[in-house]
Amino acid sequence: GISSSADATAITIDSSENVGIGISPSNTFSVGASGTVTTRYTSTDTSAFSLLQFENSGSIVLSADHGNSAANSNIIFKSDGATERMRIDSSGSLLVNRTSKVASEKLSVKGEIRAGYTGSDQQVYLGVDGANAYLGTSESGFALKFEAGGSERMRINSSGNVAIGTTD
Repeated sequence: GISSSADATAITIDSSENVGIGISPSNTFSVGASGTVTTRYTSTDTSAFSLLQFENSGSIVLSADHGNSAANSNIIFKSDGATERMRIDSSGSLLVNRTSKVASEKLSVKGEIRAGYTGSDQQVYLGVDGANAYLGTSESGFALKFEAGGSERMRINSSGNVAIGTTD
């Protein structure tokens, strides 16, 4: 290993070519330190830098343009051939299957949105099919309820009947 002093090993490269900084390597690249472990990536062209932190609380922090030296920095997630799947833009909006948004949207999704009940196939969904927007449930016998002020104000039951101001 390469050491910074006679007593402490700073960098270790084992016989399998695994690298450890501050810790014996257990993977291809291992980093160990007490407290928060921060990795900093700096562009030598612009001095903009981003951080990846592993806090001792177990949280992970990913910070784009942490020093705020570049404008409009995004955190971008890609997969399968570097296709963009999701981004958090510089204004804090979350975009899924989109690379841009309209005005002040905080959530912009291209595709159907589904929310399910834990441990069940029961789902509520929202989407667009051609020229039609839809809101529905995946279970027969379920009603769509619309609430305001913490109280139910309207309901569409599974038969298609609409109740306003009542649940009957």
